[in-house]
Amino acid sequence: MTPRLRARDQRVAITGFSMVTPLGLDVETTWSALMKGSSALGCRILDEEHLVAVAPLPEGDLGVSARVRTVSDRSTVLGASAAAMALESAGLSIASSDVGPERMSIMVGTSFGGIGSLVDEDRRTRAGRGRVSPRLVTRAIPSALASYLAIEYQVTGPVMTYMGACAASAQALGEAMLAILTGRCDRVLAGGADTLFVDPIMWSLMAAGALATLDADESAAEAVRPFDRARRGMALGEGGAFFVLESEALARARGAQIYAYLVGFGTGNDAHHVSAPEPSGLGAERVMRMAMESAGVTSRDIGYVSAHATGTKLGDAAEAAALLRVLGDGVPVSSVKGALGHSLGAAGAIEAALSVQVLRTHMMPANTGIEQPDTAGAPSGLLFAPSQIKPGALVLSNSFGFGGHNVSLIFAPGEE
Repeated sequence: MTPRLRARDQRVAITGFSMVTPLGLDVETTWSALMKGSSALGCRILDEEHLVAVAPLPEGDLGVSARVRTVSDRSTVLGASAAAMALESAGLSIASSDVGPERMSIMVGTSFGGIGSLVDEDRRTRAGRGRVSPRLVTRAIPSALASYLAIEYQVTGPVMTYMGACAASAQALGEAMLAILTGRCDRVLAGGADTLFVDPIMWSLMAAGALATLDADESAAEAVRPFDRARRGMALGEGGAFFVLESEALARARGAQIYAYLVGFGTGNDAHHVSAPEPSGLGAERVMRMAMESAGVTSRDIGYVSAHATGTKLGDAAEAAALLRVLGDGVPVSSVKGALGHSLGAAGAIEAALSVQVLRTHMMPANTGIEQPDTAGAPSGLLFAPSQIKPGALVLSNSFGFGGHNVSLIFAPGEE
């Protein structure tokens, strides 16, 4: 069980955050599009018989140098962009300017790291177009983003990469919280990035029944509908999000704006199946209760749930069942994956950033794409339109991944 480490004089402050998503290359653009009901979903042709739902990033400047783009996988580029914006949002030009580099940490979540570079290099060399690049390992290795950030910002404290599938970047945020509360670090740059538009991954997800397939005359929005009766899979997305987390004392000492607090963390595993969730949602229930215990709160304190729901039959139903047991009827719930797609290892951090926006703007996003809620597999508090959150309420953000990896995070309002 996650230890209860929170104390009145020791909270983990979020002083910077950012995201790059299929709806926009920064927080405000993404949030504005989401609240207007926009969707980034489209389709990609795998072959003449198979169309799949995807959600790529829009074209635009990610603010990453040509040198870094040349030597790095796209997942590293997305993460580098988000991390730089998070530091800017925190008012830090150098990550360790007021903290020794050994007291700084970097914690990153990703599901596959630089697999795109690995697949591309394999295809290129098999086609006889040159030798294997000596940079392949450093581009493709899952820890590439964390290593890049450590070098870029001269962080010599713990530099960690978590690979718990779709819960990976949420795990990174939770571990960052614990590192600060236990005194191991004073400040952590935590988040994640993923981009998986490579044929082997898409074919595998389609074969497993997780990725929505489309008819020639059908839009992705017709298939990707979290919690809807007609849902039949997810849209594969990409993106990244990062946070600057620090002790409340450190944040106040430097006069930083505190956007929100990360107050609860629960983590565990279904121990059930390599891809399917435990059908009753027991693993999801455990980590939600664990997060509430670590935060010292009850179900009455939760005013909104950012659901993991991707649009799969089993996953959405298991989460809905767990939510009912933990929170009861009526707590507002929505999934944004009908608008953003599912960015796997980056999804937890992106949805955490959106949770902070809920607290900052006092508005909750709608469950995009829903038309007919699944009476046997949808929460009773499902949001059909943007709505105001109850003043002072907390936000619970769920991330559940292949292999049974489960993480729940709880966020509290910051200071206006």
